[in-house]
Amino acid sequence: MLVPSRKLILLWKSCFFNDCLTTTTAQKIYRVKVFGVAGNVLKQFVYPAGSNAVSLDLSDLANGTYIIQAYDNYSWTSQQVVILK
Repeated sequence: MLVPSRKLILLWKSCFFNDCLTTTTAQKIYRVKVFGVAGNVLKQFVYPAGSNAVSLDLSDLANGTYIIQAYDNYSWTSQQVVILK
């Protein structure tokens, strides 16, 4: 039996005045992790009921490259972001 693939599509946008990222998805997001380049978890966000619109406060992170992982209660999706202040 074939199982249809599901892909959580993340399109992160910068907030205008805050150091944050926002996304809106068709599937609900239940967890988000932010990793440093060394693979260490720097931040975690949990949405027990799931959310289609997520805003992440990244104001305490320095300039650099990070990996954001989002979980849609089925699979994890990763995306690289660069923060420049």
